[in-house]
Amino acid sequence: MSQKYLIANAAMLCFAGNTFAGNIELAGIADGDSRWFFTSADAFGQLDQGYDDGQGGGPDPSLDGFFRISGESGVTIPTLSTFDPRSFNPSSFEIDLAPGVSGQQGSGVDLFPNEADFDDLGTLIYDGTATGSGVETFDLTDYTGLQFNQYIADNDTNFEASLGTNTYTTEVNNVTGTVTFTDGVVTSLEMASEIVFTYVNVLNNTGDAVYTGTFTFSGDQFDLLVDDTARNNRFIWDSTGTIVVIPEPSVLALLIGGFAFTARRKRKR
Repeated sequence: MSQKYLIANAAMLCFAGNTFAGNIELAGIADGDSRWFFTSADAFGQLDQGYDDGQGGGPDPSLDGFFRISGESGVTIPTLSTFDPRSFNPSSFEIDLAPGVSGQQGSGVDLFPNEADFDDLGTLIYDGTATGSGVETFDLTDYTGLQFNQYIADNDTNFEASLGTNTYTTEVNNVTGTVTFTDGVVTSLEMASEIVFTYVNVLNNTGDAVYTGTFTFSGDQFDLLVDDTARNNRFIWDSTGTIVVIPEPSVLALLIGGFAFTARRKRKR
């Protein structure tokens, strides 16, 4: 979408004091160059890019694409099934053309309905209780409550006919890593996990469309990369950003007092 500033209460400041007994509630602020790709359609969207329908109104900041993947340097139609999304560096943002119709612009889509505000990234579980004194490090044991479809590429119509669904579920598996507290405040998260997006088949018994990738934390940054193919459709979720630890309610009440900060979305590459 267009460059904008995110105004956040100090209660949402990254790693603001959280002393939950074994639980860490998380949110996030996505980087502007977070993207979703539908390679079979030669199409991608980017969070901080507005779509221009060519009708004279200029780019619409609420729409994120689609743009042509093969319109960018280094990618051709024959390489759509193999190109590396992490080396993809778009600059042209050519409008995705309607299939088979030369010169006709495609329709704009809102791939990031909440913009950069990933306001609920679920709950991390760790194997101890922070005492609030000194430096304490605990192992991470589980991750619950995360659903990425509310932030990236919900209402995708590609599987409506074959599966009867236009959205996906999220599952996080094989969680490893640590959380570090300093005097009761989360100062670092290091996590690796497998993340699975599933378009559930509600029509027949021919199987679901399942996409598997990784979701990691390092310091105060998150990194999501799911690049997989199901039912001959290669989809890519590619998003990074800043982790936000949500304080427990008592801390939140103390912090709401007019303190605010402006955090500008930053680019990751």
